Amino acid sequence: MRKKQELSFYHGSEGGGPDWNPPSEPLIRTASDSTVYGIRLLAFYLKGATRTQDNKDRFLADLIQAKDVWNFPMFSVTPETYSVGSDFGLPNCLDDVDISGEYMTDLMIFRETHRRLHPVERGVKTITIWYAPFTESLGADVLGRAFESVGGYPFIFMSNAANNGFNNSLLAHEIGHILYFKQSGNIDASDPTDPNGSIHSPQPDNVMFSTPDNNVNLEQSQINKARNSFLFVEIDE
Repeated sequence: MRKKQELSFYHGSEGGGPDWNPPSEPLIRTASDSTVYGIRLLAFYLKGATRTQDNKDRFLADLIQAKDVWNFPMFSVTPETYSVGSDFGLPNCLDDVDISGEYMTDLMIFRETHRRLHPVERGVKTITIWYAPFTESLGADVLGRAFESVGGYPFIFMSNAANNGFNNSLLAHEIGHILYFKQSGNIDASDPTDPNGSIHSPQPDNVMFSTPDNNVNLEQSQINKARNSFLFVEIDE
């Protein structure tokens, strides 16, 4: 069953980010270059969110899929996914989430407080994933959403309905949107494979198609654009 994935982007106030881009290559350690760049992720299960997939931690399963399809380092900044005893008053439907909602301010404050307690996770350079108990059914129009800046923090929301074995590439898809937008200089969130400048790929088997399902295909131009994001940070090993 096909599901449409929607995207929401909002300009933040990060001062344009750093004025450098990580190199497209190498993203893994080599004999001549000891620098490793990667993407940092931090996930929270809000009250009522489903937490497992095939008896495995849901976020870790999504992270493995995302790393496999994008083929560059991604790291959880914590060894375990946090569980939060609140849903912050989020609306019942993911499609109704609004950047101006009081719940967004509360989530941003919560996120900022967490950053102050755990400075190693790099704050606005870390993508935050919120698994939330939205009531969307299996055939809903919106199962995941990306907000490029909520108080400077890139947010991704994942619904319970996406946790059905047929949307394994949803997190990889939403991460792609964030990386497309978080570019130094010219802001262009379009997908490189679409000649009309859409944010989605026109290729039905592509991870960045509007309904990513379990797709694993990406063009090199998409990977190159994602690698150009200033969210890449040097990984200390």
